[in-house]
Amino acid sequence: MGLAKLNELYKQVILENAQHPKHYGDLPQATGKLQLRNPTCGDVINVSVLIDHDQIEDLSFSGSGCTISQASASLMT
Repeated sequence: MGLAKLNELYKQVILENAQHPKHYGDLPQATGKLQLRNPTCGDVINVSVLIDHDQIEDLSFSGSGCTISQASASLMT
């Protein structure tokens, strides 16, 4: 696959995850929460996890920021 096609694929993956993030929202029954802030640009990502018997049962994120930060959080979860 050529570099141009890889760049196009990258753009599609980032845009898809930014426009339609996976695991976005609040996780009220979370057993752990973490807020990540980028002081340089102001992005904020809140990550919530539900752990039961040492296994991740559910994971979500919320927050605000640029396309890259939202897409990255979607891909991470």
